[in-house]
Amino acid sequence: MPTDDGYLEANTTIPVPHIHAFGQGGDIDENNPTGHTFIIQDYIPGRTLDLSAFRKENPEQRKYFYAQLIDILAQLRQQEFDHAGSLMPDPDGGDAPVVGPLLSIQLNDLQLKKRDFSTKPAKFASAIDFAFHQYHLLDEKYRLPAHNMSKEVAQLEVFGLEDLKGRLFSYIDPLWNHGPFVLSHEDLRWPNFIVGEDLRIRGIIDWEWSGTVPRQFFLPPTWLAGYPPDWVSEVGYRVEYRVFFDVLKAATSEPCRQLAKEWGRTLPTRVDLPLAVTLRHHSCFVNMYYRGIFPRFHNSSRDDVVKQFFERDGEDGPFTLDIQRKLEHSERYTRYLREIGFTTPCQSSRLTIKSLRER
Repeated sequence: MPTDDGYLEANTTIPVPHIHAFGQGGDIDENNPTGHTFIIQDYIPGRTLDLSAFRKENPEQRKYFYAQLIDILAQLRQQEFDHAGSLMPDPDGGDAPVVGPLLSIQLNDLQLKKRDFSTKPAKFASAIDFAFHQYHLLDEKYRLPAHNMSKEVAQLEVFGLEDLKGRLFSYIDPLWNHGPFVLSHEDLRWPNFIVGEDLRIRGIIDWEWSGTVPRQFFLPPTWLAGYPPDWVSEVGYRVEYRVFFDVLKAATSEPCRQLAKEWGRTLPTRVDLPLAVTLRHHSCFVNMYYRGIFPRFHNSSRDDVVKQFFERDGEDGPFTLDIQRKLEHSERYTRYLREIGFTTPCQSSRLTIKSLRER
């Protein structure tokens, strides 16, 4: 958002486009006669980072890019605040922004799909409150009806959500529970990097979802190995993270040393990373949970643990009844899509099971 861009220009050397004007549109902004949302900002020459081409670059070029990325992340880590939320203009007219309610991609997606959801924007004074806010958004997302949902997928979702909820308190380090909270881009995907032909980073765009987050949620990008977020527990990510971390470890500035200490070489092997990814990348929840979190806490197979969970719950148990509700909602939703002529099959449920079995 423009507040963040202005803050970054004033407090860091991170390359961001200068914002000249913006308008919220509609009835929200009385000073915007167009009625449309707009933003006028500097043009950044270059191209968006091509991840496929980047993965084929020679190691030295990739390290050169990582060195710049690390400097950017280290500068963001230095921007500390008392609350987690989104930066907003000071309502009292001050020059410095203030932390307001958190506006996130996850919350926006839920607002577009469901009007009567209970989780509202808020700012947070503790990491555990932030984590449970993300969990409640995740839980509400998976209460939305799905097309052609199978009983197996419904059980995986219900068990995973319940098991994850019980792990949140142990995930948050009490020493960091009440801050500091650090500035994070929150959508730092490769298309948001504008680079030159030599992979020099000329600008980073799309800061509208940036905000302040608990330190344990400030982590390296999930795409380093060229795969989706739910691959962060896989060997490919671990291998590329070592390259990334070696560049970080070689940096001599104090902010970089701080990042190296907080992340550590073993980050991809710890539960910190998949837990944070699960809470921030909701679309990959089932795959991420069962690949990166479940094996760390359960010795038996996934099928056996889930089966025993529902056997203990019983035919009239709350979780079994939740499964019935999900399947009934899915059936009505699927029938509705068919009635309005939506005939393209949704493969998400089958792909979830297939991908879990094949990897």
